[in-house]
Amino acid sequence: DNLELVESNSLNEALTESLVLNSLNPKGFTQEEFNHLRISNLIKLGQRKAAYEMINFNSADQHKDFYNSFKLNYFFSTYEINQACEFGRSINRKKTKINENFLLKVDIFCSLIQNKIEEADFLNSLLIDLNDKDEYFQKILVNLKNQNNDFVDINNTNLDKDSMPLYSAMIRLGDMPLSQNFLDYDTVNFSEPIILSASSDISLRLNAAH
Repeated sequence: DNLELVESNSLNEALTESLVLNSLNPKGFTQEEFNHLRISNLIKLGQRKAAYEMINFNSADQHKDFYNSFKLNYFFSTYEINQACEFGRSINRKKTKINENFLLKVDIFCSLIQNKIEEADFLNSLLIDLNDKDEYFQKILVNLKNQNNDFVDINNTNLDKDSMPLYSAMIRLGDMPLSQNFLDYDTVNFSEPIILSASSDISLRLNAAH
C-alpha cells in the first residue's frame, strides 16, 4: 500500500524488478491474490507494459474485469486500435461489471472507424439516454465525424478520467493536438506521440522530448 514512485531512478527500477520477478506468495496470500497486488502496484508505479505482460500470464477469473479493463486501455494507450476494438468485442457484456457507459463509448468509436456511421450515431443516442455526462468524449467525437482537427480543451469540461487512453486514441486518429494531461497520465506511452504530433503545442512537444 505504501509503494509510491520516488525521485530515484535506481530505486524505481529496483522496485519494478522486485515486482516483476516471479516469487512465492507470502503467508496468508494465495498466488492469485499476490499476483493481483504485484500488477496493481506496477500500474501505480507507471510500469504499464510490465503490468500488461504479467496479466497475460494470469488468466484468473477473480480479477478478470480489472485485467480486461486495463488491457483495453493499454491497447488504446499504445494506439493498437484494431486490437482494442477486437478485444472490446470479446468482453461478455452480460457478465462483466466494467462500466457500461465506458464500453458503449468504445463501441461508438470502433463503429465510427469502421465507417459504420449510422451504428455509431445510434449507439451514441443510447449513451446520451443513459444520462452520460462525458462532454469531452462528445466534443472529440464531433471533431472526428466532421474531420475537424481543432484543439479540444480538456480543462473545465466534464470527463471520465478512466477514459483517458480512449480519448488519446480518438485524438491521435483525428490528428488533434494532445495536451499536458496526457503526458501526466502516462509519460511512457504518450511522450513519443506528443513529440511526433505536429498539431500539438511546441513547448509541450519539447517537454515530452526531455
